Amino acid sequence: MSKRCSGFELVVFIILSLWLAIMVWLKDAFIPGSYYNSSVLPICIEEPLDYQDRVDAIVEEMIKRVENLVYYSFVMEKVTFKNGRYTSPELIYAEIRSMPKRVHLKWLDERHKGQQAWWPASEDDGRLIATGPGWRRFFKVKLHPLSKMAMKNSLHPIYDMGFDYITAMFSNQLGLVRDLGLELDVRNFSETDDKISLDISFPKDRYPEFYCYRISVDINRTVMLPIKIIIYDKVDDIIKVTENYRFDIVDIQEKG
Repeated sequence: MSKRCSGFELVVFIILSLWLAIMVWLKDAFIPGSYYNSSVLPICIEEPLDYQDRVDAIVEEMIKRVENLVYYSFVMEKVTFKNGRYTSPELIYAEIRSMPKRVHLKWLDERHKGQQAWWPASEDDGRLIATGPGWRRFFKVKLHPLSKMAMKNSLHPIYDMGFDYITAMFSNQLGLVRDLGLELDVRNFSETDDKISLDISFPKDRYPEFYCYRISVDINRTVMLPIKIIIYDKVDDIIKVTENYRFDIVDIQEKG
């Protein structure tokens, strides 16, 4: 014959059961790692990337690299938008020496083959020496770098050719963002072992002092020099590519 529990024993059993349940709940709630619900994925919170500081660091490294260059050469592919149309593609071999800066350009594409330019090839008030393509390569002319003939298919004078001007221009645009108290508008930012890619927009409608509305740049990670630059500006109220440059670096000589 089974023994019945008294009322007192029943009350004690209920209290102990409640106490044990509370202790298990407290353990699960407050002891790390004591409970894991496989149906709930962990939440990862990442700090937002400070693009301004990272991009500033990249440009500063580019400037230091350029300042350390004694000589460099590259082949540049170039298309620009000028006088309401795109210029024909140009393929140019460039040699640039620093301190004092000297530039030698030699056109390689069929349309401009034989054309060359040197600056400063003499001490003649900084004028450049140029030859035309084809049979005109046998005749040299002296031109002011800003003359109509010298600037025929270019948006920039010959003395702005090279990585020194490019990095300085890029740095100035980023500095302007900071000076105006704006947040850097980064459309794309990626880093791999061999390349850094940046795509940045600028509020040129509100601040006309910006050079353009958008810059897309690829940087060779090994030498920290640009290998692609695409400039977007407004043409007939439409933002489009106005400058497209690609660089194949041939040779680099540094100080020391």
